[in-house]
Amino acid sequence: MIPISETGDADALEPLRSRYATQHHALRKFYYECSNLKYLTGLINVPKLGAEPPNLFDSGDGSSTPTLPARPSGLKAKSPPPAVGTPSPSAAEVAEQARILAQYEAQQSQLVAQREAEEQARKEREAAQQREYEELQRQQAERERMAQEQLMQSQMQAWNDQAAAQVNELQRQMLALQGQYERDQLLLEQYDRVSSVLECFS
Repeated sequence: MIPISETGDADALEPLRSRYATQHHALRKFYYECSNLKYLTGLINVPKLGAEPPNLFDSGDGSSTPTLPARPSGLKAKSPPPAVGTPSPSAAEVAEQARILAQYEAQQSQLVAQREAEEQARKEREAAQQREYEELQRQQAERERMAQEQLMQSQMQAWNDQAAAQVNELQRQMLALQGQYERDQLLLEQYDRVSSVLECFS
């Protein structure tokens, strides 16, 4: 292994080191959760990892680099022997764990269905509110239209009343003029008769 101090590329390997540390902590958490499953620990040995990931980088003196075992070649992997002092789970325990898992899955399915139902109910409420808002807008527009029509009708009625009053006034004036004309004609006729009589006596 070439020490990093010789290459001078420590910064270039920093993303790999961060990813390595993240995967180590994720694997440690997974092993910890597996170790809490009784039916699983009765079948296999769950490894335990340290809090910090092993240092795989050579600091130059070879003291911090762990020695990795050589991978066996041509041999089939054997199942690890059962842990000493760890009793094998009984059929009842396995069934109980299966029941717990099934119950958990049923609860998760119920929660998902409940969330979907709540989301559907929320959408329906929003749609109903939108329809109610649109109906209120339509009613308001209808009221405004009717008010405009009533105003126009009132104005037309006022104009008609004013025009009728003007016509009535003109008719009254015409009748008054006609009466004055007829009176004037009577006075002229009377004047003519009186003048005729006077001429006869003169």
